[in-house]
Amino acid sequence: MASDFGVNKNTISYYLKKYGIVTRLNADYMRKEIDPSWLREQYDVKKRSINHIAREVKLNYRNVLARMIKFGIDRRTSKESRNRTIDGVWLREQYEVKRRTLEDITTELKIRNQTVKAKLKELGIAIRSVNDYGGRISYTLIPLLEKAGIKHTTSHVLPKLPEQKPCAHPYEIDEYLPEIGVFLELHGEYYHNVPRRMEMDKRKSELLTKHYPNIKQVVIWHKDFRTGKAEQTINQLTT
Repeated sequence: MASDFGVNKNTISYYLKKYGIVTRLNADYMRKEIDPSWLREQYDVKKRSINHIAREVKLNYRNVLARMIKFGIDRRTSKESRNRTIDGVWLREQYEVKRRTLEDITTELKIRNQTVKAKLKELGIAIRSVNDYGGRISYTLIPLLEKAGIKHTTSHVLPKLPEQKPCAHPYEIDEYLPEIGVFLELHGEYYHNVPRRMEMDKRKSELLTKHYPNIKQVVIWHKDFRTGKAEQTINQLTT
């Protein structure tokens, strides 16, 4: 087809995607059932993006778009997508009062980081630095540690290890629990699930195990605070 029209195959792919035409390679995926009511609720009511829906149902963008056309679900315009409604009172409470991170909020809402940033700017709320670990720890880990009666040192800096490069900073532990021998780290899903960061975390863990074999390493994820797993993990440290 590309040869017939005198264009490259990417141009053909673009228009196939634009008009929701499923290629033969993806035809088998169209046999996968998706409930029209569920799809309409996710897209029209909950305002989720096509990409987010596609990831959940394990299909690609084009497959989901084809079903939307089939079910008569109109796509949002670019302007409508940018102006998705976020309750300002709720957002202010989550970000300023509860000190939740951008990545935590966007994960819950299943929307893009830029969308939440735009709403914060509209509300006149200053965006915290991505390196605001102190803020995260102060409203998440510290209250649980104090509730459990565990003594801790926040942002504990270790001596530089021999294997580290001369220009590298010494490792810093989010919370060091000296009385029970624990290095406690707080990880965000967005930042610590990046392949390069995952490799760095793995190396850090290996070096800490080598040089501090008697100290247990424990990681708590941001999502664990929503499920109650964080408090459960901390309570288990003293048993």
